[in-house]
Amino acid sequence: SHEAWRKFTPAEIDPELCMGRTWAGGIGGQCRHPRQGADCDLCVGHSTQDRWKVHGRVDGPIPDAKLREFERKAGIDMH
Repeated sequence: SHEAWRKFTPAEIDPELCMGRTWAGGIGGQCRHPRQGADCDLCVGHSTQDRWKVHGRVDGPIPDAKLREFERKAGIDMH
């Protein structure tokens, strides 16, 4: 499903924090670092070299390969 990433998204997203998604033990979480400012909703770490692209944004889809890792960790059969 194209919405499969939502299973690995926290119920509450804090707009004051970085919008980077984290592994969070395989359940998916929001980065706990502050955003850089009004013009950048990522922390320094997630914005450096586009590191946010590894797990995606907490308010958007997870890249396919990483989504499969989340699903494997959760024991979800992809077939």
